[in-house]
Amino acid sequence: MNIFLSKYEEGSEIYKELHKKFDVKFEAVSDIKEAVGLSDIIISATPSRKPMIMREWVKKGTHFSCVGADMEGKQEIDENIFSIARVYVDDINQAVNVGETEIPIKAGSITKEDIIGEIGDVITERKEGRKSNDDITIYDTTGIALQDLLTSKLVLDIAHQRGLGVEVEL
Repeated sequence: MNIFLSKYEEGSEIYKELHKKFDVKFEAVSDIKEAVGLSDIIISATPSRKPMIMREWVKKGTHFSCVGADMEGKQEIDENIFSIARVYVDDINQAVNVGETEIPIKAGSITKEDIIGEIGDVITERKEGRKSNDDITIYDTTGIALQDLLTSKLVLDIAHQRGLGVEVEL
């Protein structure tokens, strides 16, 4: 597994802890286009108001988890990626108003009806997730605090029961 980090994160404590505990190769990159082209999963968590990742850089099978666009006008990925992707959100109404999905809808790249469903629909199998390994998928998480807290509690409980995980002081 490769994790691409910005050059600023390379020497951080979390970097050192993850590198020590897991079989993960960390590689600081300065060329985002190249990193996108090599990545299977991209998690964006920035305050950007313009796309940092362009459609032509994305390879088949890439999954995006877009975390940073949590207010009106924020955008991390090119709105044209949405037209070639299966789109999932945490809350449809919130995502179309303040999420990564807001700008693609306003630009006409997709409509609200193009959203496959909410993450809960996929988890409970009411909606189908990825259909093939070539599918580009987007999960737009705008931040539903209650959902975050309940999920975190469940994950922590399971990790404690199984003796899994690493505590990292932030």
